Amino acid sequence: MGLLNNPHAHAFMDGKITVVHFVVQSIRELDAAPALCGYVFNAGEPTYGCRDCGFDPTCVLCSDCFKASPHTKHRYKMSTSSGGGYCDCGDTEAWRSDAFCSVHAKGTQGICMSSHKQLDPDLVSRIQIVMECIIDYVRDMLTLSEGLSLPSDLELPDAEPTRNPNLYKMMDVYCAVLYNDESHTYDQVIAALERAIKCTKKEAVTFVTFIDREGRCVIRCSGFQACQQVKSAMDRMAISQASKPFIVKIFRSHIQAHQSFASQLLVWLDKLLEKGNAIKAIFSEVIFSCPSGDNMTMLERIMWTDNELCKATRIQWHKLFISGLLMDFETKKRFARLFTKHYSKMMKTFIADDHEHSVCIVSLGVQLFTMPTIAHMLIAEEAVIAKLILTFITECTTRIKNGKLFPLSQNANLSNLEQGSMTPTEFRRVQFILFDLKYLLGMTPLTWTDQLRKGFLHGFNQIIKLFCMMQNMDPVTRKEGSHVEFEQEWEGSFNLHIKMSPILPQIVDWASSDRVVLIKAMSAAHSALFIRMLLKALNEHGCEGLQKRFMREAAGHTVCCIEYDVSKSPVSMHIVLTRLCGSLAVQLQRYDLSYNSPEFPTKDKPSLKEFIEPSLRTLVMVSQVCW
Repeated sequence: MGLLNNPHAHAFMDGKITVVHFVVQSIRELDAAPALCGYVFNAGEPTYGCRDCGFDPTCVLCSDCFKASPHTKHRYKMSTSSGGGYCDCGDTEAWRSDAFCSVHAKGTQGICMSSHKQLDPDLVSRIQIVMECIIDYVRDMLTLSEGLSLPSDLELPDAEPTRNPNLYKMMDVYCAVLYNDESHTYDQVIAALERAIKCTKKEAVTFVTFIDREGRCVIRCSGFQACQQVKSAMDRMAISQASKPFIVKIFRSHIQAHQSFASQLLVWLDKLLEKGNAIKAIFSEVIFSCPSGDNMTMLERIMWTDNELCKATRIQWHKLFISGLLMDFETKKRFARLFTKHYSKMMKTFIADDHEHSVCIVSLGVQLFTMPTIAHMLIAEEAVIAKLILTFITECTTRIKNGKLFPLSQNANLSNLEQGSMTPTEFRRVQFILFDLKYLLGMTPLTWTDQLRKGFLHGFNQIIKLFCMMQNMDPVTRKEGSHVEFEQEWEGSFNLHIKMSPILPQIVDWASSDRVVLIKAMSAAHSALFIRMLLKALNEHGCEGLQKRFMREAAGHTVCCIEYDVSKSPVSMHIVLTRLCGSLAVQLQRYDLSYNSPEFPTKDKPSLKEFIEPSLRTLVMVSQVCW
């Protein structure tokens, strides 16, 4: 009876709509009104934030949702999207109030179910088969290391009957494909193309524009020898420009056709997901499954090969992840766990890559870590803070000597670097980890669990380890008697300090929101600071370093001071560990604690004079410079 009363069924039987249209309409009818917008922004599109209601600057609305929301009468701000993010309308964790526009407020009245369970099992099975084939095919074709042969299951047998006698004649046509990179300027690529393929400047500009948008472009179709000559010419131009080599690959024409078709299949799959939540649910089941004989899911394989894809393909995969996986809370949690599991691997490939952060898989971290529920889950269950800090320290290993971190400025002289050492560009890219850490700590938990305490304190210990390496970075010694011809390197340390400065108050807010966490965090910070000060004193003054004192009288008081001449000894502006200990000490009064409370044993902490000594040295140095 339900089928007889279905108007789409009558239209189908009358021949007014196709079977595809009938199935799509039936799937859409299973969906309730959407409570989440999830519109994926393209580069250059406007976004709207609200200073009154948004929890952080990453919470934005699309144009349609903003116009239909109360935020038009608030203190809103407009910005331009770099691409990859999505509209947060309907996400109650992104807004303090007015989380829904008038359109998506209707979605709160219905209950969203896993609607694919209501579909015919045979239809679900067919959709799964199609999606599995598409994902496997796209991944295989777009990650080919060389373009002269297809995978064996796609090769056309010689005995295969065909009605097109010209099919085999096309096998000797090759394509020279130029890939996008961030190492060359527009003018360099245009000049190289004019010389290599003998084209006009207007044609070269068209090529370069297409390469910048899509990530690659065919610049010559001919025989293998001609394509090889184009590649050699591009290599010579790179040498003459004293730049990195251009990325030019040679593919057989039919392989290039396969890759173009694979790219279009991704676009088609994205449009398929728009047909209904049932399709998205099937897609999530497929991409989280492990192919036979493989211990990794399809999603993990795609994550691992993101750096091998061209720009447009990366963006299309990320769109699929956002629209197909991140719109459902449970699926988003599964994605977040896998993202955290492979974070170190993905960040390592990102650092070695040359593409912008916004088109790399690690950029999806902002969509996960800014959601408080998911951030707290990852901290408690996946030790994500410790994983991020360990990744940062591991990638900076070549810049760590004797337990101290030596940052690089962007304009550092490469000829002075040791072989195998981190480059300035790599150091700039590794600092994106600190942005992810800032997103994770953006929302202080209202309720603590034992598991959350354990996860945060584990991460806090790794943060202390990093702060110990940053303590007393780039110390300076006052020069007298002669002019300093070359200024000491300082930019790298200050840039790192600027990235870390918003994280420090977040750490303090987290630690001070729970008595148990504050006591353990303060004890760990005390111990680390004491050991660091002891090592510094031993390094500077030998075994008597901590014993040098002198008596000073002032205002009727006699004080035993630590002997240190700021005008002759090195002083650092970067005392991040001291700042952390000082910030935590201020919070002790919230729980009727003090620096000398029995919860903090005296043997593993500096005295109050030793505690404030690094800050006093810095203040004295600043006063001398400013005077």
